[in-house]
Amino acid sequence: MPMRLCRYDKSLLAQNTYDQIAAETKFQLLLTNVVNKTASEDARTMAAVLLRRLLTTSFDEVFPTLPPEAQGQVRAQLLSSVQQEEDGNMRKKLCDIISELAHNMIDDEGNNKWPEFLQFLFESASSPSIAHKEIALTLFREKVQSSTPLVSTEAPPHPLVTTEATPHQAVVEGPSDAHDDKL
Repeated sequence: MPMRLCRYDKSLLAQNTYDQIAAETKFQLLLTNVVNKTASEDARTMAAVLLRRLLTTSFDEVFPTLPPEAQGQVRAQLLSSVQQEEDGNMRKKLCDIISELAHNMIDDEGNNKWPEFLQFLFESASSPSIAHKEIALTLFREKVQSSTPLVSTEAPPHPLVTTEATPHQAVVEGPSDAHDDKL
């Protein structure tokens, strides 16, 4: 019984300590741990879960406060990390983080503030790498489930996107021939 109480006290202390860290600092620390391949799998997994939760609950307190260059670096770092990740479980966690970030990068009018995300999806879907195709399908699935549009209705569609193609068709069949002259 005393051992359980001790674990419970440590857990409460850890939670209280975590709660007292400023959101911006949490974001930087968690991101650093997620992309650090020398950290333990458990540490990276926990950091990924907490980072996604932070983006879900406190996005406006964290991401928009970063300078635009830092925002771009974070987005690029996440996309690069997911492509280079060898562990399937961690790749899925990175996809979860990227999906949450992409969801929050759609403004109230439906405009996509992260155009590189869509390009990344199509490049991953077209890659010969099975892992990259899996990343694209995971992100497509999460976008469909969240009902966040992939393409803004205000902007012209990406040359690789046709309104007739489903995400599955885009991955399996690749870009349509109708847009070859634009590529």
